[in-house]
Amino acid sequence: MLDKTADLLPELTGGAGLTLAASRPAAFEALAASYEALLGPASSPHLSAKEKRLVATAVAHWHAEPLAAAFYTAEAEAAGAGIEEISAAREGRAEDPRLQALLAHAHMLTFAPIEGSPEKLATLRAAGVSEDGLIALSQLTAFLSHQLRAAFTLRLLGA
Repeated sequence: MLDKTADLLPELTGGAGLTLAASRPAAFEALAASYEALLGPASSPHLSAKEKRLVATAVAHWHAEPLAAAFYTAEAEAAGAGIEEISAAREGRAEDPRLQALLAHAHMLTFAPIEGSPEKLATLRAAGVSEDGLIALSQLTAFLSHQLRAAFTLRLLGA
């Protein structure tokens, strides 16, 4: 699936990522490999493809990254999410208690990671998220923050 992710950074930067691909192929390949590891078909089975993409859509929206939000919205739709579910996720809401817990945790990690606590983790566990799912969610949220900041910086630099 790396063939699909090879064009991801340029897509998220409006083409600015092409310079990175040419001048720093190892960095470009690392971002693509991280995407593949966290969102690809062989990624953690402890979160569904739909859950991962709804979280990604929300995080991109929270970062005010319209290109990434559009990309991850299309990914969420392809994974079976409806437009109402996507709209709610962007606002950090979900009817499904498990998805609500995932979004709340991603929001906390995005905006106030210092607020992490055993009680917050207990909320995820109570919603049916396994330890492996919790780790996968935290890794995904961290990756998305990195990916979106990299895309923003590249656009800013006009790279």
